[in-house]
Amino acid sequence: MVVHEAEEWKFLTPASFKVSNKPLRTHLEEVNVKSEARGYYAGLAVDPIKLDSLASFGTPEFVGARVVGVENKKDGVLAASLLAAGSEGPYYDIEYSNESTHGNNHYKSRIAIRGGKLFVFTVQCKQSDFETHADEMAAISKSFSLKG
Repeated sequence: MVVHEAEEWKFLTPASFKVSNKPLRTHLEEVNVKSEARGYYAGLAVDPIKLDSLASFGTPEFVGARVVGVENKKDGVLAASLLAAGSEGPYYDIEYSNESTHGNNHYKSRIAIRGGKLFVFTVQCKQSDFETHADEMAAISKSFSLKG
């Protein structure tokens, strides 16, 4: 496993994942890594937010429904579905899938708020490869944590 970390956060990925920078940065902070397996990625997006906690925004199910709502509005997305939502300490864990003109995907997201920042860590793979990657995706997603 490889540790990816900054001052405020860390997560683990298999050694086969390599850092992959997007040409245009769209968040305050973002880190993207991808596997050698096509369509298998992990990424962290950090943005400023005025909320103090996820609980002040809503339940894991409410946040999951909002995430799926945003997904459904993306260009090319035909349908998105919330599969699971729960919490573990300060983290909300959201699992969802989508069907799109670009292919069908499966996502596991771990979300947290601290110090005026929203942290969204997402692991994604093609739906057709989900059974192959399911356990590893869960481990990668759960490895995301805020330091301190």
